[in-house]
Amino acid sequence: MAFMRAYCEPFDGWIVDTNMGTDHVRLDYSPDPPTLNSSFLEPGVTEVYEAELVRGWWEFGISAPGYLDQSSLGVFETRAEGARACLDAFFDHETLDDEEQEDVKWLEDLASQRSR
Repeated sequence: MAFMRAYCEPFDGWIVDTNMGTDHVRLDYSPDPPTLNSSFLEPGVTEVYEAELVRGWWEFGISAPGYLDQSSLGVFETRAEGARACLDAFFDHETLDDEEQEDVKWLEDLASQRSR
């Protein structure tokens, strides 16, 4: 079994720049019409500099069964952007098992696409 697996999920939500960096909040945690509630932000956020509502973007990250549920790399406008970032951040091509090699091939295929 792979130590870590890549994931890509559709993302509709807020991208928020705060005093603690950039965060993202899914719309399924927000009322309709979408409003950004401070209770959805990371603890310690004291200032919100900018908040942008995006739809049809993609969240990329890794999961490591038994170690962590998911670790999000970020939210990207296209799957190609997210796949490239995921490859750069998590996969060093050195000691990959078969499942991780499948993830690398999948991410490389996504990275070469031009569409959303």
